[in-house]
Amino acid sequence: MKNLMKYEMIRMKYGILISLAALAVLEIVYLFSMLFMDLRVTAFSVVFLGMAVIFLVIGIAVKILSQYSQDLNTKSGYMLFMTPNSYYKIVGSKLLTSMLLILGLGVLVSLGASLDGVIAALRFGDPIEFDLIGILRELNIHITVESGFRAVGTLLTGFFGWVSFFTPIFFVMTLNRVYFVNKKGRGIVSLVLYLILMTAYGWVENLVLHFVRIGAPGFATFATGVMTALLAVGCYFGTVKILEKKISL
Repeated sequence: MKNLMKYEMIRMKYGILISLAALAVLEIVYLFSMLFMDLRVTAFSVVFLGMAVIFLVIGIAVKILSQYSQDLNTKSGYMLFMTPNSYYKIVGSKLLTSMLLILGLGVLVSLGASLDGVIAALRFGDPIEFDLIGILRELNIHITVESGFRAVGTLLTGFFGWVSFFTPIFFVMTLNRVYFVNKKGRGIVSLVLYLILMTAYGWVENLVLHFVRIGAPGFATFATGVMTALLAVGCYFGTVKILEKKISL
């Protein structure tokens, strides 16, 4: 798995380096504008930093999907599927690589925001205070069964939310490659299959949430997390099973 993830990273290295360089330039512009220039430049740099992060997240998603499509539809990509690694590891490495990149981006953005906050406080002379006890007191957290289920649901949604974006598309791409390889309009077929899949999922999810709200109000967050996890895991295993039984090398 580690080698497969390293392989995915190597394929994305130029895009990663260019993106990091762009973020670094925008951050430097922000810091210099904060300390020495017009604050209007600071405002613009903050906007561009936010837009850059959003585009970077979209870029990661697009790159992961394009690499999977390339692996399915090009002769060079078949070499990956002909390795001794299982299909579980091959597909899983793509998902884990995307999650690692998003996690790394989140850490980077958090560190940058913290640095920017410190610089802003020093620039305007505001004291930096952190009262953890006061924050917790204001939150007024009450630990109940319902809050526990809500916390678990939030964690499930957070963990599987990103994965559940990819696995249905992987599943549809694989179906398209296996059953519609020589058909015209494969792109439209993929779109239709994806819309059918997600419409069916949305219908089931709404039905489950309807009964949850009636029988146990307040547990909708947990139900949403479970449904998100089921979608991600189900499409992952479905993709792997099709690859194992149907992919033509």
